Amino acid sequence: VSADPVSGNIFGASAYDSTVMANGNEGYTPYSDSMLALGPSLNLLGYYQPVQSNSFPCGGAPCDLDFASTPVYFQPVGCPAMVAAGNKNGNLYVFRVSDLEASGQPIQILSLNDPYDSIGLGGVAGVPAFSAANNMLYIGDAGNGVTGVAAGIVALSVTSSCTLQIAWSNQLASGNDIPNSTPTFANGVVFIGEGLTGIIHAYNAQTGLQLWQSGSNYKAAATFAAPMVANGKLYAGSWSSFSGGGLVGAFAIPSTNPILAVSPGSLSFSATVGGSSPAPA
Repeated sequence: VSADPVSGNIFGASAYDSTVMANGNEGYTPYSDSMLALGPSLNLLGYYQPVQSNSFPCGGAPCDLDFASTPVYFQPVGCPAMVAAGNKNGNLYVFRVSDLEASGQPIQILSLNDPYDSIGLGGVAGVPAFSAANNMLYIGDAGNGVTGVAAGIVALSVTSSCTLQIAWSNQLASGNDIPNSTPTFANGVVFIGEGLTGIIHAYNAQTGLQLWQSGSNYKAAATFAAPMVANGKLYAGSWSSFSGGGLVGAFAIPSTNPILAVSPGSLSFSATVGGSSPAPA
């Protein structure tokens, strides 16, 4: 779960319902497969249960419709407090905190990946990372992605209307039903580990340019846990093989060069021929 540091309210996402329908999918009862807002005493404030497809792809019935993630609590510049969480249907659900607490509707539903009941072959899972420094949210996933969005690491910038839009995305190795780690943001860099190879990647958080990757120097078979930054070092815990065993790696944090960026990246105007000029922007 995550928490609002001011109110003490708690935000979580629930998993599957034990009821299986005739088509092999899960049933749907209150509070299963839902985003939840709870008070400090864990009393229910509000929840949201998305409508799911009747033909949800899976490796074998029953098909999980889980959120399989933790809603991240964040407050972008100029916006109210918000929460966002990914679902195995490939969508990211974005809420104003006040709306979720009132059992309202999301402000936005973003399609980022193929639907699949295994987070190694589709869906959106894990814990998003938010950067207040550049007003961006980062998602880690695995699979094919969708048109215009690569699956692996996805960066979303906050618009003036407090919605999210794709800033950049980079594909990571995927397959064999194995998920990637969730991302970590620190010092202008986003770090993420590959589940299929164990390689740790570092990207410029603003542009998506890869700054470094651990390659064969780090003898990991899989990195599922989010990397951690502390005391000027990057630490990663990984499996050393898929039959057992693990290792911890410590790395120097890559330096970043100064980058000039403009936000927003584009402006649009509309006017009628023979009419007045559009308003300046």
